[in-house]
Amino acid sequence: MGDGWNWGRNGDPAAPQFNYLRDTDYVSGAALMLRRETFESLNGFDTHYAPAYYEDTDLCFRVRALGLRVVVQPASEIVHLEGVSNGTDVAGTGLKRYQQVNHRKFYLRWKTTLDKHRMNAEHPELEAERSVQRRAYFIDDTILTPDQDAGSNAAFQHILALQHLGYKVTFIPSDNMARIDPFTRALEKYGVECLYAPYFWSVEEVLRKARVAPDLVYFHRFSNASKYAAMVREKFPKTRLVYNVADVHFLREEREAELTDNPTLRATAATKRRRELAAMQQVDCVIVHSPAEADLLRPILPDTHVEVVSWAVPLRPTPIPFADRAGYGFVGGFRHPPNVDAVKYFIDSIMPALPALAPHRFTIIGSNMPPEIASLHSATIDVRGHVPILSDALNHLRCTIAPLRYGAGVKGKVLESFAHGLPCLMSEIAAEGLPIEGDLTWLIARTPQEFAEKLDRLLTDEAWNLRMAGTALAMMEASFSYQTMVEQTKMALNSSNI
Repeated sequence: MGDGWNWGRNGDPAAPQFNYLRDTDYVSGAALMLRRETFESLNGFDTHYAPAYYEDTDLCFRVRALGLRVVVQPASEIVHLEGVSNGTDVAGTGLKRYQQVNHRKFYLRWKTTLDKHRMNAEHPELEAERSVQRRAYFIDDTILTPDQDAGSNAAFQHILALQHLGYKVTFIPSDNMARIDPFTRALEKYGVECLYAPYFWSVEEVLRKARVAPDLVYFHRFSNASKYAAMVREKFPKTRLVYNVADVHFLREEREAELTDNPTLRATAATKRRRELAAMQQVDCVIVHSPAEADLLRPILPDTHVEVVSWAVPLRPTPIPFADRAGYGFVGGFRHPPNVDAVKYFIDSIMPALPALAPHRFTIIGSNMPPEIASLHSATIDVRGHVPILSDALNHLRCTIAPLRYGAGVKGKVLESFAHGLPCLMSEIAAEGLPIEGDLTWLIARTPQEFAEKLDRLLTDEAWNLRMAGTALAMMEASFSYQTMVEQTKMALNSSNI
């Protein structure tokens, strides 16, 4: 007892289990960092271990005794020339012999703590996770790309909420098991274990090889709940299942079918409705992002727990004064058909009603832009495409627009605009599910003419623009904070007996 075990020694440094930030018993003094005030409050390394060995181990144990964490960050890399300073012979007469001498001192001091540990080399893969109390698998289609789509943003924030509630989160991408940096590394830096090829090739393989059953499996999107819920239930009967719908697909498709009067789309939407509702009935808790979706689903599924959990959107209001900003924008991922339709509708039906707004150009921002949108670039339209740091574009605008004609769920484009201190002029569909009250109701436009008139005012009336921006920021702080999301997550899991 009291011997250090070098977790990962002589293993594959690229393997998933060695690449995410996690709690540990101690980290070597060869690469150790802590706050000066913590180090000084503990009087530094204990001279009880002079001249060398176990002083770093003891320091880490004393840090944990203060109620603080000791974590290892694999993204930090050093070159350590082992044994160069003092050799490797613990039975000799040099300083290396103090490794054995101080091992005894360390064991006697920390015996009560060490008695709760396994013997050295006994199931190191389980000892490495001794601090883990609850485990969650988080299954999404691909690795999260928060700079490219609102769904990834929401998923990432919900992962943080699960961690806050004490879960060790393992992320499993169902459609593409490739390691894709910087996105995989970004999750790992937050302490999320990411599984990827060639170590795992499928969700099925992960389930088959699991040595410890997860306490929770969180399915993000219909594609994953419908495919894997029954499989997980069979493999792990006691594991609780959560399905975050992201948005209600059948509702979006029904609205598109109604807008276009397309019987084929109507039939597709009806099939999707049956399949989505069937997937919801296989899980212990269904999570939606807005009360509007909950109000839709609860009467249809009276025996299913349907819970509302928002996602956190950090406030970062533009630092640029109104007078130094110009133009308006649309933000959206263009794999999503409602976004393509919204831009085309705005250009065809609303822009002609606008007064001369020079120098106010319309900026189109978003990933996966199809040729029909990319080709719209002109003197009055700036087709920006994907912007890695959204603030770089939004900070220079006076407002944004969201003229969606169909869709479902809370719209990330609206939340991001509000979080940047920019009013977002919206259709009723874009405002659905948001706590739009008081002054903010003015930001809803129902006709092309109303849209054009209100956009003109937002671009030219500084006092009104800033009033709308301030009200939007207050709403975001009240309804889309990190603490709100964590509390909603906790309540959702508790109400579903999770």
